[in-house]
Amino acid sequence: MTITATPPTADASHRTQHRNPYDHDMAKRVLKGIQELRRDLKAVVELVTAGTHVVFTRHGKTVAVLVPMEWYREAAEKMGEPTEL
Repeated sequence: MTITATPPTADASHRTQHRNPYDHDMAKRVLKGIQELRRDLKAVVELVTAGTHVVFTRHGKTVAVLVPMEWYREAAEKMGEPTEL
């Protein structure tokens, strides 16, 4: 599998000081099938740690999302959920 997705750029001048975890412009998103996850787990984790959100599909339907831990913590905090794992 060739991975062509790139993480978001470091230039955040167009964003406000406080990031909204639901802002569609916040991260690059890629779609991967469950079979790709099984085959290329290391590469998928590298994408996520670089800031890319990976949306997984099964039979063409979205079933899960893998996001960077920092993004998850921000989202959980905004929803009032525990942020420590």
